[in-house]
Amino acid sequence: MKQLKVKNEVEIYETDGGKCHTKELFLTVKNHWNRDEFIVLEYNKVEITILADELKKAIQNSTNTKII
Repeated sequence: MKQLKVKNEVEIYETDGGKCHTKELFLTVKNHWNRDEFIVLEYNKVEITILADELKKAIQNSTNTKII
């Protein structure tokens, strides 16, 4: 069975703690070629494969920083 290829680009606003001054930079998020539970992140021609659920949890934890 052929799999649909999915590719999303997320704009990068800061690098090394400072505003991006050169050009538009993007982090690419793609589906894994064989396993639904993985995603592939690509930046600067480097690809890494991670569990999608772990990234979702990390994003949720990282944005849950409101001071009460």
